[in-house]
Amino acid sequence: MTYSVETPALRVLLSIVGTELGLVTNDGALLEKVVDKDALELAFASGEPARIGPIAAAFGKVYARRRMSSPLRAVTSRAVRAIESADHAGDILAAAAAWGTPTDAERARKILQRRAKAPSGRVASAFLETWKLLADRRRQGARIVVEQARMAAKAFADMGWKHQSAFVAGISRIQPPEATAASPDTGHDILGDLQPSLTPRERQVAELVLRGYTNRAIATVLTITEHTVESHLSSIFNRLGLRSRWQLMDRVRNEHPSR
Repeated sequence: MTYSVETPALRVLLSIVGTELGLVTNDGALLEKVVDKDALELAFASGEPARIGPIAAAFGKVYARRRMSSPLRAVTSRAVRAIESADHAGDILAAAAAWGTPTDAERARKILQRRAKAPSGRVASAFLETWKLLADRRRQGARIVVEQARMAAKAFADMGWKHQSAFVAGISRIQPPEATAASPDTGHDILGDLQPSLTPRERQVAELVLRGYTNRAIATVLTITEHTVESHLSSIFNRLGLRSRWQLMDRVRNEHPSR
């Protein structure tokens, strides 16, 4: 993020990682820097699903957030037509059910389905369940497809993909399969000596931070807004004399190495 890079592979990687980081942290300045259309072209020129899939999904999330429907459809269609394998491309293939044309969506489904039937197809199966969820929502409008959301979220949770599980659960506003970790009393083992310094709600938020949840995922788990999560984090940092979630992680790790 600090230095300019011209090597094509690094430029693509920088755009992918930077875009995802900018979306999670709501950093508009970072997004302006890393949403690099030249990097997108380099990824497509490579012909490699491992580059095309992630960068197309990252750009799609930016376009969806900004309600830029034409670029969203264009990058989705282009990616789906360029991808032959679901490996490293599950995000964009699943998203095609919501962002792509009916033809794109059906092609994406077949790619995921083919990979899901192959050996070691758990990842593709999880993304296929997400495809079904997004397709159902697209057909049924505002209706909440709860059961399908649970299936998709559980498929990711079973693999330990917490962020993806929380994201899928958030689509239909259900509680992620691992949300039981957020009960007020479960933070003791993780927070250790820091627990008495925080309110019950702050302990919930802090514990989820330590488990790797983003602000959006925490908001989904606790059924609160992202703004409320940010307020709790500010209070936590003030109480503990910290400035960031990374310092919180470091403090717990240093004081309790076995946790």
